[in-house]
Amino acid sequence: MTRCLIIADDLTGAADAAAPFAVAGCATAIPLRGAPPAAGVLSVSTNSRDLPPDAAVAAVRAALTDLLTGAGKRPDLVYKKIDSALRGQIRAELIATMDVLGIRRAVVAPALPSEGRTTRGGRQYADGVPLERSAFAGDGTSSNVVELLAGPGTGPPVRLVELDTVRARSADLSAVLAADGIVVVDAETDMDLDLIVRGATDARIELLAGSAGLARALARTISQSSASLSSRTLAASGKPVLVVAGSRHAGTARQIEQLERKGAVVVRTDQQELDGPGGRLDVAMESVERALAAGHHTVLTTAGCKPSPSGSLSVATCLATVVESTPVRAGAGGLVLTGGDVAAAVCARLGATAIWLRGEVRPAIPWGTLTGGALPGMPIVTKAGSFGDDDALVSAVEQLADLDRPKRVG
Repeated sequence: MTRCLIIADDLTGAADAAAPFAVAGCATAIPLRGAPPAAGVLSVSTNSRDLPPDAAVAAVRAALTDLLTGAGKRPDLVYKKIDSALRGQIRAELIATMDVLGIRRAVVAPALPSEGRTTRGGRQYADGVPLERSAFAGDGTSSNVVELLAGPGTGPPVRLVELDTVRARSADLSAVLAADGIVVVDAETDMDLDLIVRGATDARIELLAGSAGLARALARTISQSSASLSSRTLAASGKPVLVVAGSRHAGTARQIEQLERKGAVVVRTDQQELDGPGGRLDVAMESVERALAAGHHTVLTTAGCKPSPSGSLSVATCLATVVESTPVRAGAGGLVLTGGDVAAAVCARLGATAIWLRGEVRPAIPWGTLTGGALPGMPIVTKAGSFGDDDALVSAVEQLADLDRPKRVG
């Protein structure tokens, strides 16, 4: 029986929010197509991060309706994964989730302390800087979580619970969280998130919303629902690992440079080929095939390229066609996919039906195995572009290259 259902707006988010449950001992899966697998925790991507509000709402409604109908029984808890940098249609998707579930209370805590994302005074910070002045700044970026969720027009009331209340030993946090509407809660540490989960549990809140940080705190409170796949040892294939990095985040570029210093072959896509008709990267594909055949860990990256006029989804599809190549599929012993669009496109091209999560390489960097399609059993790491320090990709490659000694966080 599914005890917890996670709804995310991209695939890397679905994975990083669900991985702590696998670490905690729950059988945890991400359905990609077809009937969802039987798992204690199901995490679903609506692929709606870049959709307009109406389309994002429709995607959330469709996913929730299908899953709740198929489950037969409503899960004990629904978790709405939101981006710790507040990207996507957060308000519209949260309200749609409340509407489909028919509930009037939701607790929102978007902090992700492991990545320097904190919430104080109802504002979101990245490494101590308000989002609108951080590397995530863009048109319309705001750090004000309360204003973002209150939004224009009608909707549930939105209240703020500040950090002093979260940490006050004399306060009954559950009573504060129990009122109707959306409650935004400050947090700066994992301990703060633990207190929020405890208060929400005592208040019998059925819908929590947050990043991988709150999900990790929640996972620590959930007992094992079945044998954990992450506890089983997988044999390393002896083949090199392929990294597909479609993120243009500066952190990803540094991680690729570090991996290159460790001896990986880096294949950089050509701008003209990336922007050209047909969606093929023939030159890059040949380079990747040669590097893998020679036994080298290999990185296929768009780092250094300008944004394509065809859009990010087109770029992700181009990168996925390289992985689909028969020599690449035969030569790779594991996949590291950076960026939600890239992860979704590669899994779709391979025809995978699900990802069974087994644990975390590092906090918020999950790993698991593919089910179905062209590469069943293929070990895979997914990573949001901005996550991890400079050695994050090195650790991800080492994880998949040495599965006989699996690394687990938790």
